[in-house]
Amino acid sequence: MPRMIRCRRNTSGVAAALGLLALALGGILEPGGSAWAGGPLVVGGTFGPPGQPFTWDISLGEVQYRTDGGGLGVLSNSEANDLVAAMFQVWEDVPTAAIGFNRLGQITGLADGNVETLAEFDRVVGRCEAGSQSPIIYDKQGALFSVLFGPGSGVIGFAGPCQVSNGGRIVSALVALNGGFLDGQTFNGELTGNEFEAVFIHEFGHFFGLDHSQVNLNCLFGCASGSDDAFGLPTMFPFLISGLTEVPGVHPARTLSMDDLAWVSRLYPDPSFSSSYGTISGTILFSDGLTPAQGVNVIARRVNDLGTTENESRRFAVSVVSGYRFTGNPGQSVTGTNTGGSPFGSRDPALIGAFEIPVPPGAYTIEVEGLSAAFQGGSSVGPLDPPFPNPGAQEFWNVGEANDDPTYLSSPVTVAAGATASGIDIILNGTPRRLDAFEIVRLWLRESLAPWLRENREWVRG
Repeated sequence: MPRMIRCRRNTSGVAAALGLLALALGGILEPGGSAWAGGPLVVGGTFGPPGQPFTWDISLGEVQYRTDGGGLGVLSNSEANDLVAAMFQVWEDVPTAAIGFNRLGQITGLADGNVETLAEFDRVVGRCEAGSQSPIIYDKQGALFSVLFGPGSGVIGFAGPCQVSNGGRIVSALVALNGGFLDGQTFNGELTGNEFEAVFIHEFGHFFGLDHSQVNLNCLFGCASGSDDAFGLPTMFPFLISGLTEVPGVHPARTLSMDDLAWVSRLYPDPSFSSSYGTISGTILFSDGLTPAQGVNVIARRVNDLGTTENESRRFAVSVVSGYRFTGNPGQSVTGTNTGGSPFGSRDPALIGAFEIPVPPGAYTIEVEGLSAAFQGGSSVGPLDPPFPNPGAQEFWNVGEANDDPTYLSSPVTVAAGATASGIDIILNGTPRRLDAFEIVRLWLRESLAPWLRENREWVRG
C-alpha cells in the first residue's frame, strides 16, 4: 500500500515533511529562515525496502508533473513553465544519470489551476497525497509562503514526496516556489535570475529524492565569489548563499557540483555509471573503536594537484552522513509514547555508523565533521533532526587510524571505476567513555551478577 508523507498547514509540519530552501544573505541566515534532509531524502525501514532509498520508477518512463496556472514574481505563466522545464533539464543532462521529466499540463482540482489561498493549497496537497498529481506551485508574490511560514521567514521554496509506496517508489511529489524573491522589489531580498534558477534546481532535487548536502560549510559564513570553495558548494546545500558568482556571472548553485552529480547518478544510474564511478565505504566509530557513531558528516575530497592553480580538494568533494541508511528514530517501548518510531530508515545495527560515497576514479582524502546546528527541521541533513554534534574532533582518515592520532594526518584513498575502497573506518578522537569509570562490563551480564545483587533484584520483584 502507498504511504503518504503529509504536508501540514503549520510551519513546523511543512518543515518536517518537505525540503525547504532559505536565503542566507552575505553568509548570514535571515531571521526565521529554515530549510530540509548528500544522499537520499527518504530511506525504507519498517515501511519500504529496509535501508534502500525511495526513488521514482523510471522504468515507467519520464516523471510526470503539473504546473500552477498563475505567474511567479515577474514571470508570466508561460515563462515560469518554460523555466521549470529548463531547470529540470539541468538534472536530465547529467550524463551518468538516467531520469527524465514531462509536464502533463496545469494543476488539477482548481478551476484555473492557480494556487492562491491556503484552502486551495490544502486541496492541491490532498491530491498530491492521494498520488493523483505532482504539482509545481507558483506563489506569485509570496503571500502563501507568508501564511505558511510567517512574514519575512526567508523561505524561498520547499519540495519533497507526498506519497511513497511500500515497494520503495516515490508515487507523487510537490514543489512550491516563492515569487516574492523575484518580484522586482529590492527591499525584500530580491534574487538575481541565476540565483532564482538555482532555487528551482535545488527543489527539483528534493522532488526526485535527494537530501541536503554539507560541503564547504565555511561558505555559510562567507566565501569569495569564484573561489574554489564557492565552486565546490553543492546545489543541494540547505541555504542559498546570495552574492556568489562564478565566471561568467553564474551563481554556484546554478551549476551542479561534484556532490550533486554523484548522488543523482547513484540514485538513478545510467549504464555508464559503473565505468564512471567507484565507491568509498567504511564506518565512523567512537574512541573505543567498537561503537558506531551516527550523524557525522563524512566528506571525500579529491587530492589536490599542486601542478594546477585550482584547489581540487575544495572544488571536487562528495559527502554523506554516517548511518544515513539507518533510522533517525528507532522507537522504544519503555515509555509507551514512541513504540513504533519512524517507519523510515533501516533497523540493521550494522548500518548505524556506516557510510558509502560515490566518487569518480582518483585519489581522495576522507574527513569527518559535525553538521551545522542551523541545519534542522526543514534544513536537516541526514537522518537525525536536530543534528547530533560531532562527539569527537574534526579529523582525517589515515592508515594508522587510532583514537589519539593527529587530526590533520591524512592518507589518500585511491578508487577505481566500478570498484569499492572499503574498510575506511575512522576512530574519532576524544569521545566520551562507553561506561562510567567505576563500572565494569560484567555487571551488565545477568549470569555474572554478584549474589547480593541477584538477591536484591528478587526482593524488589517480590
